[in-house]
Amino acid sequence: MPYNERELVAKCMGMLYQRGLVTATGGNVSARNDDRSFYVTPTSLLKGEITAETVSLVDFDGNVLEGLHKPSSEWRMHASIYRAFPDVSYVVHAHPTYALALVRRGLKFSPITEEASILLPEGVSVVGKMVPGTWDFAEAVASSLKGHKAVLIEDHGAVTVGKDCVEAFARMDVLEQNCKIAVLWHLLQKR
Repeated sequence: MPYNERELVAKCMGMLYQRGLVTATGGNVSARNDDRSFYVTPTSLLKGEITAETVSLVDFDGNVLEGLHKPSSEWRMHASIYRAFPDVSYVVHAHPTYALALVRRGLKFSPITEEASILLPEGVSVVGKMVPGTWDFAEAVASSLKGHKAVLIEDHGAVTVGKDCVEAFARMDVLEQNCKIAVLWHLLQKR
């Protein structure tokens, strides 16, 4: 039996949590419903315990259309991305450790693995430090995705997009794996 969008959003969040790509309360996932609304994970719930029932349907102004929980504080970022990119159906926002270390150190992302070359051939853009959850932040992230499928946000996290749940999740997973290799390689070069 195929999953519905709420189930896929919850499943994706669970996979991010299991892989250590989000913290207990940080990170979020969304799926486009139509040109005016999207499903998004809630705020203030443990990410490892997100279920389909806790995922809300919100409009592009953050109004809850279906569901019992307040949407992620990053709902503006998801709305901005969906407005800017009609072909994007999923948005994943995580806090990957090695990707954040790479940006913090000032190193540039470069595809190392074959999988990174396939999923992120255009590389990754970078957004400097900003206050998350604001419209300015949301617009900066959406704007930086032009020509890219992933963006690193200094001292905050990363965002990947895709046509489906698998593609958006895989990009985040590969981004972190690639950054882990890059950081370890950089450390080994210092020996």
